[in-house]
Amino acid sequence: MILEALALSAGLGALALAVRQVRRRASRARNIDADTDSIANGPRGLRVGDVLLHEDAEYWLAGALHLDEDGLVLRAFHCPGAPLSRWVLQLDARADDLALCTATDTLPEGIVPDSLSVAGQAYTLRRRGRARVTSEGSDIPRGLNHARYNILRGAGGRALVVIDLEDATRLALVGPALDRTRIDLLPGGDAGPA
Repeated sequence: MILEALALSAGLGALALAVRQVRRRASRARNIDADTDSIANGPRGLRVGDVLLHEDAEYWLAGALHLDEDGLVLRAFHCPGAPLSRWVLQLDARADDLALCTATDTLPEGIVPDSLSVAGQAYTLRRRGRARVTSEGSDIPRGLNHARYNILRGAGGRALVVIDLEDATRLALVGPALDRTRIDLLPGGDAGPA
C-alpha cells in the first residue's frame, strides 16, 4: 500500500511538472507573439477614426497624410468640423509630441529658410527632408508618392510644418503644442473598416 501511494504521488508529481512546463512554454510563446506584434505594428499613436477631446472641443481624425523617411516623420490628421484648428500633427511614433494646427498661406514661396517668423512668432528649423507619402481617410490629397517637408519649432513647443507635395501644393500648418495629458482619446481607429 505504501509503495502504491508513493508511486501515485510520484506520478502526480511528474504530471504536475509536465503541466507546469507546458504552461511555461505557452506563456513564452504568447510573450514572443506579443513582442513581435508590437515591433511589427509599432506604437499605437493616433489613427484615422480616432476622436480627441480637448478643452470642450472634439477633433475627429477623418483623414491623414503619413510621411515616412526610414521611419515615421509625421502624421497630419485633417479634422473637418473642428472649431478652430482643423489639423492635428503627430510628430513622434507614440503621439506624445502633438500640435493643434491651422493652415496658413502667409509663408514666402520657395525654399523654407532655417529661421522664419509667422504671425509674430519666431520658428527655427529642426528637420527637413524628402519622405514617402501615404494618404488615408477623407479630405486628404490622393495619388501622391513623395513630398518635401520642413519641421520648425517655436517658443513653448509651437510647431510650423511645411509640406510641399508632388502636385506643387503647399500645406503649411502652424499651431501650439498639445499636452497629451490634457486630452482624452476615443480610439475609433481600432475598430477597422465596417
